[in-house]
Amino acid sequence: MGVPTLPKEEEDEPWYNTIEIGYAWIFGFRPYLFWDNTTACFDHMTNLTYHEMPEYRAYMASPDHSDYEKTTKTLFLIQNITVHTWHCTSAWQSMNYFWYEKALTFDTVGHFFLSLL
Repeated sequence: MGVPTLPKEEEDEPWYNTIEIGYAWIFGFRPYLFWDNTTACFDHMTNLTYHEMPEYRAYMASPDHSDYEKTTKTLFLIQNITVHTWHCTSAWQSMNYFWYEKALTFDTVGHFFLSLL
């Protein structure tokens, strides 16, 4: 597949292939040249999916923590999700602006879609 992004020791982790394929696409397509925060969005969402959420679930399932500690952990997760969403919204907005400007350079919608071939 090319040069690995993650250390070889993490090869058996559930997130390994997702991150390797995601970065292969990012390095090949180079969306960061067109759309701001694409890589940051990918990083934040994979961290949320594969690290923060399992850690949060384990923390909440443990009877060793008080209601106050669980509330604090929940608020911290909400704060992180807000930051993650900010990066992805920024990437989405810049991607939409890119495609809007690209579409304006064509006479018809059909010409635009033909240019994608």
